[in-house]
Amino acid sequence: MTFRDQGDRTRELAWITIGDGTPTCGYRLHTQFEILKGIPNRIDVTSANPKGLADERVVLEKTLESVRLYVMDRGYQKPKLWNLIVSKKSSYLCRVLTRFNMKSSSQSHSRSSPSFCA
Repeated sequence: MTFRDQGDRTRELAWITIGDGTPTCGYRLHTQFEILKGIPNRIDVTSANPKGLADERVVLEKTLESVRLYVMDRGYQKPKLWNLIVSKKSSYLCRVLTRFNMKSSSQSHSRSSPSFCA
């Protein structure tokens, strides 16, 4: 099989047709990057239906590593996920929804100690 044949086969697998013949994505690639190196660190493949085990947040929860910075969009706004990241000795940066309410904590935290979300 030539490289071109492999590419054609990959495209066939990537797109499936639904009832009316419209093409739609057949699977999702959940990718984590080494930003400073410009390369992917990990790629997990799930079905195109983002429910249950294929949900982006569930996939990330199962693949967390220590000493990482996870940069996420507002779809990952989930305090349980954030607490898991901190428990793995990693950090996160997440753009949050505009209606996000910050709650003040009575605990004092230094810049070097992570704070947990409730």
